[in-house]
Amino acid sequence: VTLTRATVSGATTGGTNPNISMAKHTIDLLSMLQEKVEKGIDADEKRLLEGLLYELRMKYVLLKK
Repeated sequence: VTLTRATVSGATTGGTNPNISMAKHTIDLLSMLQEKVEKGIDADEKRLLEGLLYELRMKYVLLKK
């Protein structure tokens, strides 16, 4: 999952416009998932989820500017 999943393709321009509310929803959903599965995942899975959330949050902050 990347922040580009939370974008809407521009029909006429071919570009993408960030969907900030969907991006926030995705981050919140993954954060909730992280809390729920915290004790049942191994170190690699935990590191992957933490890295993904970090990357998404940083991109979200940049888009909010």
